[in-house]
Amino acid sequence: MKLLQGISHLASSGKLREVLERARGERELCELLASLLGARANTVVNGVEADLLLGAEACEVKLYPSRFYSGFGQALALKHVAGFEDVCVFQVVRAVSEDYMKSLGRLCAATGIKAAVFSEVSGLHVVEG
Repeated sequence: MKLLQGISHLASSGKLREVLERARGERELCELLASLLGARANTVVNGVEADLLLGAEACEVKLYPSRFYSGFGQALALKHVAGFEDVCVFQVVRAVSEDYMKSLGRLCAATGIKAAVFSEVSGLHVVEG
């Protein structure tokens, strides 16, 4: 998935941290990421808003969510209503726990949706569905 590959590259180069420091909210984060990834931000398809859109791929972005499942309702709508086959959720959190990641892994496996979690403490974690 090109969106996840791009996010991974931004994380490994240190650029993702810079973008997070500049963004004043989730919407602006999506716009900044889109400009770096060659994607479109905040685009509505079949009545469902995709935070990031690149070709046939869509991504729901969550900035400091309170729950591991944040963004998955929107991701399911992108997949089953908007018709995107490749959908992911990208969460930015302060820190992740082992329980958080295990629960997220189970959810990804059950839904077939990939996830990337960027922790300010431990960096990027990618979970395949």
